[in-house]
Amino acid sequence: MRFKTDMVAVVAVALMAVVIAGEYFTYGAEVDRGSDAEWDASSVRYSISSGGSDFYSAVLIGAGAYKVPERFFIYVDDTYSQFYDDACDRMEREGVSPYRINQREAAEQIEKNLAFRGIRHVNTISSGGLRPLLESGYDFGLVVTSYALPSSVYAGSADDLFVQWIKAGGAVYWLGSEMGRFYVDGKRLEEVAGSEELFFGKSGVMCREDETADEKVDAFTDALRLKNTGALFGLRGVGHGFGYSYGGYCSATLLRFGAGMIGVFSGGDQYEPLDDLGQVIASGLTYDSELLDYRTGSVVRGTVHGEMECGSKDATLYIFMGGTYQHYGKRYHAA
Repeated sequence: MRFKTDMVAVVAVALMAVVIAGEYFTYGAEVDRGSDAEWDASSVRYSISSGGSDFYSAVLIGAGAYKVPERFFIYVDDTYSQFYDDACDRMEREGVSPYRINQREAAEQIEKNLAFRGIRHVNTISSGGLRPLLESGYDFGLVVTSYALPSSVYAGSADDLFVQWIKAGGAVYWLGSEMGRFYVDGKRLEEVAGSEELFFGKSGVMCREDETADEKVDAFTDALRLKNTGALFGLRGVGHGFGYSYGGYCSATLLRFGAGMIGVFSGGDQYEPLDDLGQVIASGLTYDSELLDYRTGSVVRGTVHGEMECGSKDATLYIFMGGTYQHYGKRYHAA
C-alpha cells in the first residue's frame, strides 16, 4: 500500500510539473508567434504559428466604407485631477460620476494593448498639443480617457475644431465618461447642455447606477472574445453596438459622424474595457462592419492552416492568439 501511495504522489507531482511548465512556456517565456495570409478573388488562405501552446481566432470581416487608421494618439489630460471632483459634483443628480482614470497609466496600458496586436504607431498628446494635432489632418485615431477636453478644441459647439475634425474624417474612441459633457476653459470646468444630441442625435446614454450587461449584442462578441460587461456611459439606439448590453445600452458602439467615426466604450481603466478597446481598434471594426466568418482552434509548437470564403466583398482578416489574456494580433487586408 505504501508503494502504491508513493507512486500516486509521484504521478501527481509529475503532472503538476507538466502543467506548470506548460503555463510558463505559454505565458512566462518568450515565444515566437506569427501569421500570414494570401488572398485570391473569392477567399483567403491563412497560416498561424506558435513556438508555444496557444488558442487562436481568425476573424473575417466585411470591410465598410470607413477605413480605420494605422496611427493613434492617446490624449493625456494634465488637468484631470484638478477638475475631477467638480465633474463628480455636477453629475451627482444622476447618481453617477466619471470613472477615475489615471491618465498616464491608462495610456501605457492602451499603448501596450495595441502594440502586441500589431498597432505600433501610438503616441500620447497633452492638452497643449491637441489643437495642432487636430489641425494636422485626419489620418490618425484619437483615444480619449478623460471626462473633458480643453476649450482650444471643444466648447460644446458644432463649429468647434474637435467636432469638425471628426466630421471631416477623424476617428475618436471615448472611454470612461459621457462624451462631450464637459470642457476645461482656463481655470474652470464648464458643462455643455445638449452634448448628447450634438454627437448622438436622439440616442440614449447610460447615466445612472452602473449595471451588469449580460446579453450578447451580436456574433462579434464571441468572434473577438469581447469581455466588458459594464453598461455605464454606454449608448443605446444609435450606430453599431458590440460586446454586451443591458436594456439596449451597449458596452461598445461605433457610429458614423459625417465622414468620420465615433467609438464609445462603457467602463473605465479596468482590464476588460481596455482589452475590448484594443480588439475593436486592431481588428479594424467600423460602424458598418459585417462578420463574414470566424474560426477558432489551438496551435502547439507548429503551424496551422485554414481558408475562408469572402466572395467578392472587400474584406479584412484579423488573427489573434491568447486565452483570457491575449498576446498577439495582426490585421490583413484583401487589397
